[in-house]
Amino acid sequence: MSEALGDGDRLAVQELVSRYAWALDTSDADLMASVFTPDGAFIGDLGTYTGHAQLRSWVESRSAALRATQHFVSNVMLTFEGDVILERSACLIIGDGGSQSGVQSSGFYRGRVVRHDGAWLFAERSFHHW
Repeated sequence: MSEALGDGDRLAVQELVSRYAWALDTSDADLMASVFTPDGAFIGDLGTYTGHAQLRSWVESRSAALRATQHFVSNVMLTFEGDVILERSACLIIGDGGSQSGVQSSGFYRGRVVRHDGAWLFAERSFHHW
């Protein structure tokens, strides 16, 4: 139950969600790898990227249009189940639309967060369009 999740753990997962968005928006491949366990995976429309090497490569290879984004993540819901936190959040992605920025995409994330070496990290995160 989410009531079993302490404030410190809740804040740590909120920070994890923010670090993930910052990694994408700044094309920081090392930061992206750091928010996942060594065998963690991101699953999206463009593919599945498993492990730090693939996650780094994914971020480094994103197109110019995808590199010019801002992820606004909100409505983060956390459910504590045993030693796993299930994360759900809404996301609005603003991107370059030529002469002006606009909504590039919207959807929601589902994440499975585990404690690894004393820190909460994504074991898996997926993006789904509305």
